[in-house]
Parts: sequence; C-alpha cells; structure tokens
Amino acid sequence: MALSFPTNPQIGDVYNSGNMSYQWDGTSWAATGASVDLTPKSLGEVAAAYDQSNTSFDQSNTALTRSNTANTTAANVMFRRVSTIADLKVITPQANLSILVDGYYSKGDGGGGLFFANTTTGTHTDDGGLVLTSNVTGGTASSSWKRIIEDSINVKWFGAKGDGVTDDTKPLQNATNSFVTTAGNQYPNESRQFYYPKGRYLISAPIRIYSGQNHFGDGYASAIAYSNSFTGNGMFELSGTPGVAYYNEGSIDRLSFTGPNGAGTPSTNTSNMWAIYANTNIIQNSKFTNLGFTTRYGFCIPSWSYGQD
Repeated sequence: MALSFPTNPQIGDVYNSGNMSYQWDGTSWAATGASVDLTPKSLGEVAAAYDQSNTSFDQSNTALTRSNTANTTAANVMFRRVSTIADLKVITPQANLSILVDGYYSKGDGGGGLFFANTTTGTHTDDGGLVLTSNVTGGTASSSWKRIIEDSINVKWFGAKGDGVTDDTKPLQNATNSFVTTAGNQYPNESRQFYYPKGRYLISAPIRIYSGQNHFGDGYASAIAYSNSFTGNGMFELSGTPGVAYYNEGSIDRLSFTGPNGAGTPSTNTSNMWAIYANTNIIQNSKFTNLGFTTRYGFCIPSWSYGQD
C-alpha cells in the first residue's frame, strides 16, 4: 500500500503509518523504527512519566557519585596534574601516586615535571628541586615527591628564573648541591649535567660547584651575571665538601659570564673577583664580557684545558 506522506513537510516532522514511524530529513521521509505515540496525554500522565524518569536519573546519578568516590581513594588514584610546585607541596605523598606539574611558578616556565610519591622508610631531605617534601622546604620528612629525570638537571627545576632581575643565587646553588646532598634519596653519579636554559641568571654570591660536574647552556644567550651587591672571590667556585676538592673532571660549556649592567656597559663593581675560580679541566664555547673587574681577570684555574670559543 502506498504511503500518503504530508505535503510541504518541515525538517524533523514525524509521520506514523501502521507500526512504523518516518521523519522528514529535508529531502526524503526516512524510516526511524516503531511508530511514536503522538496521542495527547493528560497532565496526570505526563507528571507520572516525569516522576518515573526523574527517579531513574537520581538512581543513576547516585551510582555515578559512589563510583567517583571509590575511584578517588588513595589506593585507586594513580595520576594527577597540578599547576605549580607550590600546589604539589601541599599534597601528602601516597603510595602509587604520580603527579605531573605544569611549571615551577606558572605553566610552561620550564620548572615543571613528573614526580612520583616516595614513601620508602627513612629520612627524606628536601633539596628544592629533585626531592620535595610536603610544606617543608629544605627540611626532612618521612616521605617525599621525587622528580623523574633522564639525563641533565635543569636549574629551572629549582626555581631559577633567569630574568635578569631576580636573584637566582639560591636556586642555582641548590641545583649544584642536589646530587650530593639528597641523603637517603641519592641520585646516580651520572646525573652530573647541569643545564642553564636561555636567560640571564643574576647572582649575589659565588655558585659553589663540585668535581665531576658539567655546567652547560644554550650558548651566549645563557648568561651568568653578578649583581652590584656581589660578595666573593668568583662567580663559579670549586667547593671542597661535599664532593672531592680540586679534582679535574668537570667542564663549563656554552655559557657566558658578565657584569650586572649587560652588554656594552662594564660593571661599576670593584670587588677583587674572578669569573671562575676553580680547577675545572675544560672550559669551552664560553664568553667573558663586561665583567668590570679592577684587579683580577676572567678565571683562575691552576690546571686546565680549553676548547674553541
């Protein structure tokens, strides 16, 4: 039997014929399945149908809430994401939990990374970048967040900004101390590469480096600059403890050393100081400019070799 579809239909119009339902899609009538009951309902019938649907929704929502609650318990949560290191440090480490941090101070600033909860028995010492304890900067705790690293240690992991304004002495020193001061959480000695991303790292005191360390940057754009308030013998100084004093297995590569006023303007600082005061055996591809020293020069290295500038 031929179907008598309505003329001049609008998109979405429904036509029932027998036990089949059709809907106008703009070009043709498409079968959609069993016919839809379009008989007008009384107010009571509508209310009853609504109550039944609402009850079903409430039951479903309750089940979902219970499921979410169960899945956010410590035993079930395996991964979280937070914005900053400060956000990480308010979370107590829990077994099986890893957290991705977007940045040290803000998203994308280079200081973020992936951490896992270290709940092994013992004393955990906060070093400011590789091992972090909840709300205890530089202190100790019974658990910690441990950064996952592959090769080099980025100084921005310790909060260095490299903006030429902020004093980066403390974060740079924490970085160089890290692989020898994480008692109970010792990193392999191979992790001795210290990376300085492009930036101008202002310091007000010497950065004490240790034997076996290799400090490198992104070329002359990675600058170490001393401030007008600097006090000390050298911008980089080899330290005795921890580490082995005056041992020739380290390098400085692709870094520049400069005064506080930038290119073209020698510093007015008159301290008797060196750019590098260390027995480092390789200095290469590095630049010393506008230091403004009055009685000393670029570096004091009793035993050393050098590469091309």
